[in-house]
Amino acid sequence: MNKNYTVYSANRKESLNKYLMEVFLNMGLSLLLTFIVSFVIGYFFRNFAVFVLSSFVCQIVLLLANIVVISILRTQVASSNTTLATTLLYLFAFLIGVNTSYIYFIFTINEIFFALLASSIFFLSMFFFGLFTKKNLSKWSSILSVMLFSLLIMNSINLILFFIGYNISFINILLSSFSIILFSLYTAYDIQNIKNLYFAYDGDRLKSIGVYGALHLYLNFINIFQSILRIMYYTRKKDE
Repeated sequence: MNKNYTVYSANRKESLNKYLMEVFLNMGLSLLLTFIVSFVIGYFFRNFAVFVLSSFVCQIVLLLANIVVISILRTQVASSNTTLATTLLYLFAFLIGVNTSYIYFIFTINEIFFALLASSIFFLSMFFFGLFTKKNLSKWSSILSVMLFSLLIMNSINLILFFIGYNISFINILLSSFSIILFSLYTAYDIQNIKNLYFAYDGDRLKSIGVYGALHLYLNFINIFQSILRIMYYTRKKDE
C-alpha cells in the first residue's frame, strides 16, 4: 500500500509540474507576443503608433476592447472552453502590445532590456517563493486587495494632479515603487493559488483555470515592467 501511495504521489507531482509548465508557457508566449507586437509597431509603423496612442478615441476603443476580451475570457474559463480562453489570452496580449509600443519612442533598447532584466528578477524571485514556500499565502488576499485599491486611488489622484499641471517626479517614482512591491507579492500569491487549484479541479476545468492563472501572472509581469520603466523615466527627468 505504501508503495502504491508513493507511486501515486510521484505521478501527481509529475502532473503538477507539467500543469505549471503549461501555465508558465502560456504566460511566456503571451509576453513574447506583446513584445514582438510592441517592437514591430514601435519601430516599423511609427506613424500608426503615434496616431493610435495620441488619439483619445483610439485609446478608448483599445480600453474597451481590453475589457471586453477579459470579460469574455472569464466566461470561457467558467464554461471550461480552454481553446477559446487561450485564444483570448493571446488577443489580449496583442492589444497590450499595441498599447506599449510607446516605449520605443521614449527609451533606448538598452534601457528596455535593463527593465526586462530587472522585471524578470523581481518576478522570478517571487514566483519561486510562492511555488516552494510552506506558508499559506491565501492570508495575503485581503491585504493585497487593500493595497491594489489604494494604488488605484493614488494613481487617480496623481492623474488629476497631472491634468491640472502638477506632474511631480517624486510622487510618480513612489507610486511606481509601490506598484512593483504589490505585483511582486501578487506573483507569489497567484502561483501558490494556481498550485492549490490544481488539487481542487481536473480535466477541462483545470486547463481553463490554468489559462486564467497565466493571465494573472502575465499582468503581474507587465505591471512590474511598466513600473520600472516609469521609475527610469522620472528619475531621468528629475536629473535634467
